[in-house]
Amino acid sequence: EKDKDGAIASCNVLGIRDKDGVLRGLRFPLEPGVEVLEAQDSTVISVLGITSGPNFAYMGKIEGREKINVFLDINKLLSRHICIIAKSGSGKRYTVGVLLEELLEKNIPVIVIDPHGEYSTLRFPNDNKTDLEVMPKFDIKPKGYLKQIAEFSPDISSNPGAIPLKLDIKNLNSRELINLLPAKLSNTQLGVLYSTLKNVDRKIDLNELMYQLELEENPSKWTLISIIEYLIKLDLFSNNPSALFEMVAPNRLSIINLKGVQQDVAEVIVYKL
Repeated sequence: EKDKDGAIASCNVLGIRDKDGVLRGLRFPLEPGVEVLEAQDSTVISVLGITSGPNFAYMGKIEGREKINVFLDINKLLSRHICIIAKSGSGKRYTVGVLLEELLEKNIPVIVIDPHGEYSTLRFPNDNKTDLEVMPKFDIKPKGYLKQIAEFSPDISSNPGAIPLKLDIKNLNSRELINLLPAKLSNTQLGVLYSTLKNVDRKIDLNELMYQLELEENPSKWTLISIIEYLIKLDLFSNNPSALFEMVAPNRLSIINLKGVQQDVAEVIVYKL
């Protein structure tokens, strides 16, 4: 808090780094009214443990410290689950976009499941005026990744620039099929389905499955038939599915664009992928 006599700072003490760089808690509090000095850049870098190298992703700068670049260790980042959490409008999507660009720069294969079609813009250089004005501050220039990005979608009418996404039906087993069905099945319906699957070849054909269901005498079959018809109409499954080597390859970012796709259909796609 600043006034005419100076500034007063309230601090939470995290600890002190020993000579080996290990952060340890203080055993005693600081004196009230003690003088607080602004940390030098070298101290901030040391305390935060900021390092860089060929396998690090450049994410930006410390706010208020334009000389301190922030890098994340890609090996550590990709060997664990990570989650980016912040309030609306604070830059979560932008942060993910920066990370994806850095992974592309390192030729790391990436698949993005994109519920709202937000990451297609990575194909083209950023032309946002506000962003262009601040880019020099971060020592970056607009760049597009058109040649490195492949976009797939089950709904090419809503996403006309995408490659049609087809899922593999050839190796679909009964357990997978039950998990793929976009509806909750009752125990009776599950019983009918298991009974029918015994009469179907190990490699499931949806048309053959529907025919076998029609032969069942249990009235629960009609709900199952309507669900199977729905799956067929989705035109998601094929004997010539989208090849995995097209989706996962060095220097390739594959976007699974689910914009306009119903929630239950999206869940089927994510499960099968």
